[in-house]
Amino acid sequence: MPIRKTPALQTSYFYQILNAAQAECARQGISLAFSVVEDGPGALPPLIEAIKRGSADGVVLINFGAPELLQALYEWRVPSVVIDPRHYPKVPMDVISNDSEDGTLVAMEHLLSLGHRDIAMINGPKRYGMQRRQYGYEIALAEAGIAVRPELTARNEMSREGGEKAIKELLDRKVNFSAVFCADHYMAFGVIQGLRAVGKGVPEDISVMGYGDLELSELYTWPLTSINDHNEAKGRFAVRQLIERAADLDDLPLRINLPLELVVRETTAPYKA
Repeated sequence: MPIRKTPALQTSYFYQILNAAQAECARQGISLAFSVVEDGPGALPPLIEAIKRGSADGVVLINFGAPELLQALYEWRVPSVVIDPRHYPKVPMDVISNDSEDGTLVAMEHLLSLGHRDIAMINGPKRYGMQRRQYGYEIALAEAGIAVRPELTARNEMSREGGEKAIKELLDRKVNFSAVFCADHYMAFGVIQGLRAVGKGVPEDISVMGYGDLELSELYTWPLTSINDHNEAKGRFAVRQLIERAADLDDLPLRINLPLELVVRETTAPYKA
C-alpha cells in the first residue's frame, strides 16, 4: 500500500481490499503480508529483496501510480497485479479496477433523473481516477444539454475534512446548486456536515451523492446514496490473478474492469423548486 497523508489502514477502502485478499489467500492455502511503502522508486529495494530471499512470490499494488516503480517491477519480472492504479501502467501489467467515468455517469444520471440541473462536483486532487470522474461529470451534463459551470466544481483532499473545506468554498462563492456529486465517500460525509453546519438540510435542501460505497455509507447518521465499486471483489481477483501470473509471466496482461452499482439511500431526493 502507498504512503499517504492519511495512514492507509485508517481508510475502509484499503481494509476492504486487504480483508478480501486475506480471505482468498486463506482459501488458496497461501500467506499474505502487507507493507506501506513509497509510491515511487524508493519502494523497489524492499520489494525486490523480499522476492530474492524467497519471502514473497509476487506483489499486489493498491492504488499506486509511479511509472518508475511499475517499469522496474516489469523489467525485474516480478509477478505483479495493480489494483486501481493512480495512473494507467505504460508497461504490460495486470490491472483490476473500475471505470470511474462510467461510475460518475451512473451517479449523474440518478441526480438528473430526480430533476436536478444545478449539480455541483466535489473532487479530489488531479490524478487518473479523479480526472476520469471529472470527465464523467462534464459528459453527463453535456448529454443533458446543461452547460458546464467551472464555479460549481471544487477540489480538496479526499477526506472528511477535505469535503468540509470544499463545500465551504462553494458556499462562499454564492453559487446556486440543488445537488452535489462527491468523487469520494469520505468527502461526501464532510460535505453533509458542512451543509448542516450552515442550516442546509440533506436531502431536503440539497441532495448529496458519494462514490465508493462502504458499510460506513449505510451505518452513517445520514445513510449515503453512492456508487459501489466492489472493493472486496478487487482483493479476491487480485490474489487469483497473481497466482496465474506467477505461473506464466509471459502470458498477455489481463485488464479486469469490474461493474459498478448504484446504491440509493437517504441523501438524495427529487428536486424541489
